[in-house]
Amino acid sequence: TTWHADVTFNADGTTIYDEPDNPGVYTTYGTWTLNGNTLSYDMNSSTSSSSYQFTGTLLENTMSGTFTFGNQPLKNWTAIKN
Repeated sequence: TTWHADVTFNADGTTIYDEPDNPGVYTTYGTWTLNGNTLSYDMNSSTSSSSYQFTGTLLENTMSGTFTFGNQPLKNWTAIKN
C-alpha cells in the first residue's frame, strides 16, 4: 500500500502529519527523536491508545525503515524529503 503524506518535523520534537489529498481530515500530531541517523517517530502518541510507531535511518534525502500500529506486524516504509 502506498499513500502520500506531509510530515513536519519541528525543532521542539513535535510533528504534524497531513494528507494533501484530504487536507485537515487526517491531521495528526506526534513526537520524534533522532539519534545519529536513526529516526524514531511516534504519530498520534498523545491522543490515541494505539499509535503508529516508525523507526528508520536517514541517508541524504531519504528515510526508510519499519513501522507498527498497535499489535500489527512490522511493515516497511520509505519517505523522501521535498
